[in-house]
Amino acid sequence: MKETTRHHIKYPEGTDLVRNASQQFQDMAQSIDDNIDDLPDTITQKVNDAQQAAEQAMQDAKKYSASAQTLQDGAVSSLIDDQSSQSYRSVINMLGDVVVQRDNVETMVPRRRVYINCTFDRDYPGGQLRTADDLVFIGCWFAKPAGRLWTMNGRDSRRGLARATFVNCVFSGAYSGNGSDFRNHQIVFDQMAGLEFRNCEFMDIGIRVQADGETGRLMGTMDMSGCRFKRSDLDVYRTIGDETGPDFSHKEFVSVPSKYMCRVDSCVFEGHGSRWDSLDLYNCWSAVVAGCRFYVGDHAVACESKSIWDGRDGGTYGNETSVTGEQVQVTFSDCWFVGEPAARNWVAVSAMTYSRNGYTAASGSGYTGKHVHLVRCRLWGQGGSMVEAADASVAMRDCRVDKAADVPNRLVTLMGGSLDMDALVRLEACEGTIAWRSWRESSHTRVEAYDSVLYLVVIDDAITLNNVMFARCRFNTDGRVADRPYGCYSDAAGTIVMRDCEYTTFKLAKGRLEAYGCRMDSLGAWDSMRLEHCHAGSIDTGRVTGRVEYRDLAYDTGTLDKNKLTPLNTKAL
Repeated sequence: MKETTRHHIKYPEGTDLVRNASQQFQDMAQSIDDNIDDLPDTITQKVNDAQQAAEQAMQDAKKYSASAQTLQDGAVSSLIDDQSSQSYRSVINMLGDVVVQRDNVETMVPRRRVYINCTFDRDYPGGQLRTADDLVFIGCWFAKPAGRLWTMNGRDSRRGLARATFVNCVFSGAYSGNGSDFRNHQIVFDQMAGLEFRNCEFMDIGIRVQADGETGRLMGTMDMSGCRFKRSDLDVYRTIGDETGPDFSHKEFVSVPSKYMCRVDSCVFEGHGSRWDSLDLYNCWSAVVAGCRFYVGDHAVACESKSIWDGRDGGTYGNETSVTGEQVQVTFSDCWFVGEPAARNWVAVSAMTYSRNGYTAASGSGYTGKHVHLVRCRLWGQGGSMVEAADASVAMRDCRVDKAADVPNRLVTLMGGSLDMDALVRLEACEGTIAWRSWRESSHTRVEAYDSVLYLVVIDDAITLNNVMFARCRFNTDGRVADRPYGCYSDAAGTIVMRDCEYTTFKLAKGRLEAYGCRMDSLGAWDSMRLEHCHAGSIDTGRVTGRVEYRDLAYDTGTLDKNKLTPLNTKAL
């Protein structure tokens, strides 16, 4: 039989097909069976060769495509930069009123202008900023000369319609002893409808957002994210000087004396060695400060949130307001306040309301001042206070101060206001110290705390506490907020109400305690007490000067002094 050349498969010859058909087909089948194992290897090799060839072709295509894309991108970029090219004209027509300017040459003035990698070291470009409505600065450097007043004005015919955006820009200033104004250390933005700062850096300079002459209406917004503010050693030294001397000038990093809605997110304020505020929100309409870090110097305030009631010119003077019943909320969330090692008597947030130039609030006017909220904030350092409050409502939730300090820190310091504001200071799930520095007997401010671990301090024993209530609180029973076990140690007067609380010992020698469902190791030192459903470790009444009214009182040791203990009887009608 004959065989195929390639795979050696036998097949019958034509002359033998009829005579030996059966045997020849059997031999052919056997030859196929003998050689069929060699066929897959051959086919597999061909498939592998084809796959390798395809992969190599794909790699070559990618290589040549990338090279072509690079060449194309460079060519397009060159054409866009060429103002005489059709590509440049097409981009301009597509953008409409936008002009992309890469240098400081003043050309035509559009309604919108974009500055890229520009440097301003003498003054702002006058014509563009006075007439453009929408300004964008990307990667620009602003170097303000010493003593030069820089103002970006959104007034004139637009009057509060202009907007400005700064992205990845650097601002720097230079010191000059030029009297007590803000021209040395701040850039002024006046009557702007919107301001946005993203990932900018400020060195020895700050910004002032105002609406000069406007007192009653909302002006615009100010949005700041990812920015960093720093002071050099020279600037820090000058700042600590005498505020009445020639070195005095406004050195706040950010100040908002007019009605703007503000948002400050993920910013860092390095106020080491300075006694000036980092963030001054004293007359803004509302503000949210989130995820920021504040480094605070000696006797300094990190953030001011104040309401000012001005009596000059009928209560409409300058940037302040006399609008009655003003309620503005400022919220701090997830912020850190860190005092420098030498800092003492410093404040993280000052929430205050005060009057000046002869303004007096009418009795019972119901003014409320600002509402300041702090959520998940932390304070580290020595001798600091997270909040200083006077005639302003403050709400704190899940806030804590550093216990491991030689000079104790305070959660809130309560100041005696002068305007009889209907204010509320409320603490929830907090740990720290409440301190009363001064307090008027007629104060309308209420103090409430819930589910907190507290240590109370009365700095001035001449004050009279009122409107003070604690619920489900522990007064340093385990030393978590102070070294001493006392809940309160003072000769101040007044009344404190507790519900479902626990304390080790308490002294308010001229005060009265009303306790409901509380547990105490000893009664403590009080002028008088009212106890309902309470448990005392010791029933010793020797330190209670007045009477103790009780209902359902349980105790472990001691003898009831019937001369002081008066049972409360309920009578069914």
